Amino acid sequence: SCCRPVTEDDAVGPWSVYGATKAALALLLDSSWRPDGMGVAWARLFNMTGPGEAPGRLLPTVARSLLGGTPIDLSPGDQVRDFLDVRDVASALVALSISAADGTFNVSSGNGITLRDLLTRLAAVMGAVDLLRFGARGYGDHDAAYLVGDSARLRRFTGWKPRIGTAEMLEAVADHWRTRSVVEA
Repeated sequence: SCCRPVTEDDAVGPWSVYGATKAALALLLDSSWRPDGMGVAWARLFNMTGPGEAPGRLLPTVARSLLGGTPIDLSPGDQVRDFLDVRDVASALVALSISAADGTFNVSSGNGITLRDLLTRLAAVMGAVDLLRFGARGYGDHDAAYLVGDSARLRRFTGWKPRIGTAEMLEAVADHWRTRSVVEA
């Protein structure tokens, strides 16, 4: 689905065991195994980030490298992704849980941003843009060029919409890792 947002009707094509397990559970919950009358709202989470994210994930890895003054090798960064602050993800999940929604719902911002732009903005917040080495590594084997979610169905069923913009999200990520580096020092 290059260059158009992924809808809930688009097929999933997991390549990892983790992704295949999630897809299998979604199928199981929509099978004859589900009791009559039981509704299931399946949330497909896109790229969530924020304070407390696992250190090995993209933004924490970059933030920690920048805080340490260490250059970081990155792909060219042309991949387009849909990042959503974890606080918005939580509010979307609450909205789904209190609604009578049934089916699959994309939990996403609906907005794409290149990884180059996202990471450059994070590095600018941290005052270390010069440490980003775009193009020093290649793309991953399963690195889609474009992965943005269409959250119109979620918005229609629940009235939910994201409240935290990219700038505020990146400030929160940077502040979290700055605080952690001071505590760990």
